[in-house]
Amino acid sequence: YARIIEAQNRRLAELERYHADLEGRLEVQSNRRMELERALEERERKWADQIASLEKDRDKWKDVVKQERTKNSRLLEQIVRKDQDIHRMLQRKYDTKAGRTLRTGDRAQPIHHHKSQPVINGDSKPEAFRSPQEILAASGSVDQVRERNVSNALKDFFGM
Repeated sequence: YARIIEAQNRRLAELERYHADLEGRLEVQSNRRMELERALEERERKWADQIASLEKDRDKWKDVVKQERTKNSRLLEQIVRKDQDIHRMLQRKYDTKAGRTLRTGDRAQPIHHHKSQPVINGDSKPEAFRSPQEILAASGSVDQVRERNVSNALKDFFGM
């Protein structure tokens, strides 16, 4: 009986060592798992914060774009209105209805009618309705355009 008890005691001690070893491993694995879960939660929180920040930034820029578009549309409307006003002013100034006279002092002088805008390179669009790029491309060079603008301004000033 002593041998059986001794063998069982050895077996019990061996099983207790296995148990202690397994328990230690389980604790280490459990601690690692908890650390990984904590790290994962931290990363998820950081990503969520970053996503929220980027969404706020996106919304802010959407608002900026919306404001700029609104501002641009208002400015374009103002440009169109100003262009129409200038066009009306020029129409009134160069109104070519028959019988109109310009009074300077006591004597009446007939209005000198300006010829219509020149047609450049066979283009049927009047120069007034062409973009500056089209006019520049058709006229040749910047110097020619400047010279023509100055001469037209002087002719207009002196009423020629």
